[in-house]
Amino acid sequence: MASQSPNRSYVLLLDEISSVSSGLFLKTSIGGSEPKYLMVDSGSTGIVITPQFLENASFQDSKKPFQLTYSSSGNSYKGTWITAIVTFSSGDVQATTKQMNLRMATSWRKGYDGTFTTEGLGIRMLGVGFDRDTGPGTKDSGGNLVLPDINPFILLEEMTPEGGVIPGYILSPTCITLGITKEERDTFECVQLVREVPTAVTGLAVLPAPDWSAPNVNVSVPTSNIAPFLASLLIDTGLSYSIVQAPKGVAPDIVAILLKPDPEEEHPPPITCRAQVADYEQIRLTFPGLSQPLYEYIVGAKGDVPPEYVSWRHDLHAGVPFINASLHALSGFDYLFDQKGGILGFRFRADKM
Repeated sequence: MASQSPNRSYVLLLDEISSVSSGLFLKTSIGGSEPKYLMVDSGSTGIVITPQFLENASFQDSKKPFQLTYSSSGNSYKGTWITAIVTFSSGDVQATTKQMNLRMATSWRKGYDGTFTTEGLGIRMLGVGFDRDTGPGTKDSGGNLVLPDINPFILLEEMTPEGGVIPGYILSPTCITLGITKEERDTFECVQLVREVPTAVTGLAVLPAPDWSAPNVNVSVPTSNIAPFLASLLIDTGLSYSIVQAPKGVAPDIVAILLKPDPEEEHPPPITCRAQVADYEQIRLTFPGLSQPLYEYIVGAKGDVPPEYVSWRHDLHAGVPFINASLHALSGFDYLFDQKGGILGFRFRADKM
């Protein structure tokens, strides 16, 4: 049974539909609507839902537009910002946010090409990440200002000095904990984050506090004699495959995979190829000071440890390498984010999947 520690943390057990291969799904009610499963996505920031999700819901439509583009798929969504309270539930435990901003999508575009349509619109995304280009104070892909107060996992009613719940969360394949306790944090091996450099943002009366910057991790490929290089780390529970943006000239064995269009699509795209890391390559992620490698796997191996595949590219952001480790990274550790203290934590499990 799910349990609650009053004024400290909320432990929400996940149902069987959640796993490191299918994603993490949490029962969510918006504005008192019927609870539905939303996918927990640590690779973006903010809730994105459609009007169908808001039947019998209490919310306010600001009429302020947004356009959100997910960089991994290229899919874009347009709509307006709304405000509502959000409630997460598991068994007899409920955790409720204060009034917060959400994106209500009314049209979408598949990939980077094409036109926006309402056909096939059905997104239910629960973005809880930090240091993302979808976060507060940035401009979205349509040039609109991203509003503050959009990460639901750090906006619970009790996440105030008086409420006693420290803003933050823990993600694992079987449960999600909202609120960080010292006792819980002490069970993790932790990395101290640093603040992003503040930037001026037009259109906001009050600037949001600078976000925490993602840490750098060492990435190596011993099977191709690729020595460790630093890359900005993202643990992305919304993605089943891994993305590496490496310095030019640094690459393991790469193979081309033929991608056949879905025969059930009305207007299928042409046949294309995907370049990915060859099977049997060993990829290793390490942090100085941790007791063991953060994440290590053989590409193409069976089981839940390796990602679906590894896309290896060279599109550096501001000259900095990057790695999206994917949802499968949670096969070996629980993941903690302490928003108040700027701490990222990893609790290695003996029962690695």
